[in-house]
Amino acid sequence: MSFIGTVFGRGKRGPRRPSGFDPYGRHLIGKNLERHVHVDVENQTLFLDEDRRSSDEMQEWLNAHRRLTGAVWPAKWEGIAELTARKASFREITAIRDQAGEGAATAREAGRKLLTIAAAFRISDMHFRHGATHTSIEIRLRKKIMILKEVSRHEGRQLEIAIFNLQSSRKNTYSEKDPQDGGITGDALPGTGLANVRIIRGPSYPQMDGGGFMSLRFQYKEGTGARPEIPPDIILRSPKKPEVDIEAELLPKGFSPRQIDLLKYLCSFPAGFVVLTGPTGSGKSTTLLALSRHQARIDPHKRLITIERPVEYFMPWAVQLEVSNTDDTEQAQREFAEHARNMLRMDPDRVVIGEIQDVGVALVAVTLARTGHSGLTTLHVDDAFDIFPRLEDMDNDRLKRQVICDTSLFRGVVAQRIQSVLCPHCKLPWEPDDPRMPSVSRDALRSWGDTSGVYRRNPDGCDHCNHMGNDSPTAVAEVVVANTELMSNVIRHGVEIARQWHRARPDADTTMVEKSIALAFEGRVDPADIIGEVGQIPFRDELEQERRRATAARAARDAGTKEPAP
Repeated sequence: MSFIGTVFGRGKRGPRRPSGFDPYGRHLIGKNLERHVHVDVENQTLFLDEDRRSSDEMQEWLNAHRRLTGAVWPAKWEGIAELTARKASFREITAIRDQAGEGAATAREAGRKLLTIAAAFRISDMHFRHGATHTSIEIRLRKKIMILKEVSRHEGRQLEIAIFNLQSSRKNTYSEKDPQDGGITGDALPGTGLANVRIIRGPSYPQMDGGGFMSLRFQYKEGTGARPEIPPDIILRSPKKPEVDIEAELLPKGFSPRQIDLLKYLCSFPAGFVVLTGPTGSGKSTTLLALSRHQARIDPHKRLITIERPVEYFMPWAVQLEVSNTDDTEQAQREFAEHARNMLRMDPDRVVIGEIQDVGVALVAVTLARTGHSGLTTLHVDDAFDIFPRLEDMDNDRLKRQVICDTSLFRGVVAQRIQSVLCPHCKLPWEPDDPRMPSVSRDALRSWGDTSGVYRRNPDGCDHCNHMGNDSPTAVAEVVVANTELMSNVIRHGVEIARQWHRARPDADTTMVEKSIALAFEGRVDPADIIGEVGQIPFRDELEQERRRATAARAARDAGTKEPAP
């Protein structure tokens, strides 16, 4: 008899029910499927392993489940790692509920007490941040994030569930792995002066280790009278600062002290985005991490929320919302949109958007900047100034340059590449007739000075470099601080003129290729690698002439005379 017939074989007395019968079909899950199926009875949803979607055994079980329940439950297909984490979370939550048992009232009372203490401070927001081992309970008091309490993750989940269940509505059953919202009425919190508490919660990175968050917005009644008494043993603490400073992080990577000072300046604004640009593998995410760490070190009292696809680096100072790294573009867009809606309700001061990939993400960044949030993000363009036409190409109406060329939206841009560095032990003198380079590139290099100190890679390498010919690479970057002149020139004259005029400024950072050329004349970089990794080598006199023309044009404009042709 088939699998279906074994379970649902009918006789005169109806279907046979084996021992351990479960009306939701969990007893039908065989050993081969046990790891690949999770039945969420409370929400009547099936979570299934994507890799088993087409297996006969999975399809038979789904058919059996439909016949047994008499309904088609929604099925969510996900990767085995996410499914495993979901099942582990379910076991943990079940254990918490079982442990509470008759003590559920005690747990609710602990939740009420925590909210009462928080209300005594007249806070605006409370946040639960669950990590792998502990939960940090934070409050916003006088615009600053402070730590109210730190407990084990198990205790943190107990408190979260207890508070979530204070809602008068029972339409939402607590589900650790799914985003949820709700609210607690002031009637459930007598003596606190609260009118209501709005809730939003859900999973966050690292989800596999139990990561999650819950944010509560406190709204008070008018004329609340005396505040609840603050227990004398409650001592607020500042969030922990990251230990590594930005100089120690970026100087060894190739950033100059002046560039680091410009980056600090860009990170100090209370609103607006800093955009890091470059191709895949150019070090954008590493630099973004350093900038975010710097912000958390300088002011740990600000709250950071990120949306990333996928999360590349763990940021202990942030709540990181992850978008599935799926090939399904529509699914990824839906997840991002949901995270973006939730982000604005999670009380952020700063935000990180991992990458602006499409018009929807770009519009979210613009909205966040306009609503007073500072942010970091990345964009795949070749040159720092190309962010404007790239965004405009996404939506020629909502992202036209007249809209986005605003220093309150975009504070600055960092263009970056990773440049190969020569092994100091085996590098070879560069030859003026280097066959690896076009003659025009060789001539352009010689226009920058005496090439007797220039070297090339040894193709055989040595023992010091594992016969690769290279040492550890370095970053070459251009930091562009946006100003009114730059934005106005992009609108009036276009990107090319705006680029020339900005680079002609005496306070402008030099280009990436100029930095690579300087490294070549220091004997550290192979000129052929400049062409392959950064860009073509310009003739020095042509570059200087271009900047002199741009300087003259700027001077003529400032004097009120006709601007010379660029």
